[in-house]
Amino acid sequence: MAVKQISFTLPEELYEEVVKAKEESNALSLAQFVRQIVLEKLDEWRWERNLAELQREVRESGGLELGETNEQVIERLRETRRQIFEIEYAHLYR
Repeated sequence: MAVKQISFTLPEELYEEVVKAKEESNALSLAQFVRQIVLEKLDEWRWERNLAELQREVRESGGLELGETNEQVIERLRETRRQIFEIEYAHLYR
């Protein structure tokens, strides 16, 4: 795997906080600890980006059509739950 290096500076207070957090973790080195944080943040960013893309696609396709009011949404969810029960589980109770 190819590796590229990034160098950056931190304010002293933030650096000290990172060092303290590293000492409380199981990381072997400061570099390993920072790499872990970057990977976690990147995963979070990917998830948020994918969620935003999914939300955009749903909007563009007309939405979920759950209803306008809380009561309409609840009724739609109940109907969906009933349909799932009928398809997947009703035969177990007959």
